[in-house]
Amino acid sequence: MENFNINRDIAHLAILQRIELASSKLKKIRKLFGRYLFTNFFSKYFINVSNVSKKYYDLMNLELSLIKNYLNDNQNILSIGSGIGGLELLICKNFKNSKINFIERNYISKKVKYGWDDKNIEAYNNIHFLEKIFYNKWYRKK
Repeated sequence: MENFNINRDIAHLAILQRIELASSKLKKIRKLFGRYLFTNFFSKYFINVSNVSKKYYDLMNLELSLIKNYLNDNQNILSIGSGIGGLELLICKNFKNSKINFIERNYISKKVKYGWDDKNIEAYNNIHFLEKIFYNKWYRKK
């Protein structure tokens, strides 16, 4: 079985970016205690890293299957807002000699606000995790 090998910090960030990776119990905790406590406490310490890793890998493979007909080998790709970069890592694995450049925020909000107005400066990303992903290659076969 193939999988991503992520640590707790990256799994925490993945859950903040994609709540569908959280367990049903963790989603219920989020509803009961609100986003602030969820973001800063529960989502850090009550996650199953191996489950998040597997779910994230499966989700990124699904996303790759949706766009792979538009990709080629030896392609230059600009990824804007890539999150932790799982999709981009799979693109590099499947499309040889493709090059990816990133534009990304380096900020993790205490509490996210949804919407696109000028006051929305919220984000969930850490550019150093993106660097770890590509330089340490946390993709592996099990």
